[in-house]
Parts: sequence; structure tokens; C-alpha cells
Amino acid sequence: MLTCTSTSSAAISTANLKIHMRVEASDTSEDDAIDGFGLAAQRYIESRCRMTVNASSWQKQTRDYIIPLEMGELDTLDAVVSVDDAGAETAITDYRLNSAPSLATLVIGKAVEAAEFRVRWTASAPDDMVESVTQAIAMTAAHFFANRESVVRGTIAAPMPMGVDMLCDSLTLARL
Repeated sequence: MLTCTSTSSAAISTANLKIHMRVEASDTSEDDAIDGFGLAAQRYIESRCRMTVNASSWQKQTRDYIIPLEMGELDTLDAVVSVDDAGAETAITDYRLNSAPSLATLVIGKAVEAAEFRVRWTASAPDDMVESVTQAIAMTAAHFFANRESVVRGTIAAPMPMGVDMLCDSLTLARL
């Protein structure tokens, strides 16, 4: 199970979201909604692209001996432990870290026996992808702002291709 153990800060300020949404800077009546749409868009894009814009701490608990460290480029590997049935942790030193620009993978040694493993690390988006991830967040937040309901009335609706889909697909493919 993958868990974020620290909340990443907002990737885009309210002022910059307002510019993207074409909302006057002096109009503060929608600031709370804009911030909410910005954070919701950020969570959606980070989840979809499997990377965070800002450095965030992550934890994965698994029974697998080969563990992909998702959510961006590995900044630090903080802990590798075995977890027994009572929940007690024991540090593991018999592992190998295969660090690639797109995805780091932790390989636990065959001699290690444990009920489960718990790994903690910090990751963020690679520098060359931050701008694209941020743009996808701004586009999604603007879409949420302009289309607050998921229902269209009085017309026949068809899905419209979104630039966000193309950005997310290119970010995901770049990491393969």
C-alpha cells in the first residue's frame, strides 16, 4: 500500500491560478474556491502521473521483494525495514537500490525473511517535468472552476479532448 506521509504544498499560487482562469486579481470572492480547485487538481494530476511537484514523503508497505519507489524522482531513501506480525520494525541492510532517472526500484536480498517490508522515501518531479506537471494542474483547476457541475443540460454532449490528457500521457510515457 502506497501512502503519502507528508502533504505537499500548493504547486501554484492563488494569484497564478487567477491569471490562468482569467479572474481579476482584485476579486477575492472566489479565492477559497480557487484554492480548493487548485489543490484538487494537484492531487488528481499527481496521482494520475504518479509524481509529485514538490518533494513529498512516501511510505509503501508490501510483501514484495522488488519495490518500485513511485511518485517522481527519488530524492532520499529514508528507511527500509521488515515488519513482523506484531508490527515491530527491524532495519534491513541487505538491499540494492536500482536508481534510474525515471523510476527507482528497491530490491530486498533473498536472505531477508519478513512478513512485510516498509519503505520510506522522499520524491519529487524531475526538474525537466515540473513545468508540464504545473501546466496540467493549472489547466485542470481552470476546468474545475469553469465547469463546477458534471451535468450538461439542454444539449447533446460529447466528450471534448482535454490538453491535460495529452500532458499526463506524455509525462507518464516519459517515465517508462
